Amino acid sequence: MIKRLLVGAVVCGSSFALAQPAPVPSAPPSFPPTSSPATVPAEIEHGGPPQTGFQIQGRMSTNLGLTDIVTPGFSMGYRTGNMVISAELGLIVGSLTSGTLTDSVYLIHLMPAISFDVWQSDDGRARMNVIGGIGIGQGKLKSERTDPMNPSISESTATYLPVLAGIGGDYYLHKNFALGVEAGAELPFLLSVSNNGTDQNVKGGIQSLHGLLRVTFITGR
Repeated sequence: MIKRLLVGAVVCGSSFALAQPAPVPSAPPSFPPTSSPATVPAEIEHGGPPQTGFQIQGRMSTNLGLTDIVTPGFSMGYRTGNMVISAELGLIVGSLTSGTLTDSVYLIHLMPAISFDVWQSDDGRARMNVIGGIGIGQGKLKSERTDPMNPSISESTATYLPVLAGIGGDYYLHKNFALGVEAGAELPFLLSVSNNGTDQNVKGGIQSLHGLLRVTFITGR
């Protein structure tokens, strides 16, 4: 009898154990969402010119000494870093009339030049630079007297070697566009002079201070 009761208790205990439901796993603890760190650009946008690119610069003189004068000039070059290697083409055409005498002048020169930025602002937009160059030029001076009693025409030509040294500054309104000014000295060394087709034994140099307004376009990103 006791044996039957023990067997029944074991069977009932086993059935009770099998009837219990499986434990439900507890959910993982939740943590408050963390804010993602602010994205920092890999490179801060720079307002200065591209590191490399082709450059075209218009140059307009401010020292207009003759009437009806035209003084356009421009340079074409290549910028690499803070240096620009260029070739400048300059032209001066003008005339001065006094009574019956009219003097007209024509000057043209081609000058290789180098410009180097010696200072720049934190954002690179404002630049100070020095410029130097040496080239070759040709000039013509014509004097015409229209007096009916004593008309005359005299013409002189000259070949000269222009040497340039100056300092200037530019401000980049856009990385591909800048406005600037330049002040410097240009020394035309005379190589040969002729008057009405006759060679003159004239040598030497002429010192000329100049001021320029500059407009610069540059390619690149």
